[in-house]
Amino acid sequence: MILFPWGRAVFQFDVVSVPWVWLWVGAIFAVVVGIVLGLRTYRWWRSYRASRRSRSGNRAEQLALRLLAHNGYRIVESRPEATAHIVVNGRRMDGALRGDWLVKRDGRQFVAEVKSTERAADPALPETRRQLLEYWLCRPDCGLLLVDTDSMRVYEIRFEYRR
Repeated sequence: MILFPWGRAVFQFDVVSVPWVWLWVGAIFAVVVGIVLGLRTYRWWRSYRASRRSRSGNRAEQLALRLLAHNGYRIVESRPEATAHIVVNGRRMDGALRGDWLVKRDGRQFVAEVKSTERAADPALPETRRQLLEYWLCRPDCGLLLVDTDSMRVYEIRFEYRR
């Protein structure tokens, strides 16, 4: 029992006789500390992975610039934008598309998309194919290039559909 100086009791039970209370307090404290540390670690890991991907992507784009120049392409614009017009239930919506580079060679313009892994550079991969198809549909004035920095190759892509 804990007494205040004026003699009034605060607790009417003996703390030592109730050890399970302290076990619960300790367990709850450990869970809260674990959750806080887990969230901080998760946030750090996501940030770390994003910065690694960004650095890897930047290196690949610099390598792609050299590869394009080596193959006779001249850089016209970085991160060229196009607009995709979509009609949903009669309501028009616009979406922005951004390629990696707009390049020119022999009087023809191309949207160049840079991929830095062997798997991503496969035009048969659905994600890559859809991305290239979007560029092809939204930039009818341009050809398409897929720059594979892993194998150091530049591929000209065409789709056999009517625009």
